[in-house]
Amino acid sequence: MQIIFFIIALIILPICYFYVIERMEVKAISNPPRFMVFCIFGTFGGWFLALALSPSGLAAICMMFLLTVSPIALIMTSAVTWSKRKQSIYHRISALIGFTYLVLLIIGIITAVIMR
Repeated sequence: MQIIFFIIALIILPICYFYVIERMEVKAISNPPRFMVFCIFGTFGGWFLALALSPSGLAAICMMFLLTVSPIALIMTSAVTWSKRKQSIYHRISALIGFTYLVLLIIGIITAVIMR
């Protein structure tokens, strides 16, 4: 199972990232949310990498990053992107994914505390 997570994190997600960037270029999106898309794919890639490395110290470091820095980056970029949501579908979806990540993270933390 870990090899599947490695393949997703190191091959599939980067290909998907470049595909989305290319689609934004082809559609000539004005001021495309490249950094927001980078944060989203980086967060998902981080989760898959942490799952692939689990259990290890590097996985623990990945998890600390995903629980502290990643939500801050996604919320800040989502707030900026949300103000531009009428420009394109890419702006709307990337802002919603960023906000959804925070909600899912909070639900996951609350569930982990309750199940303890």
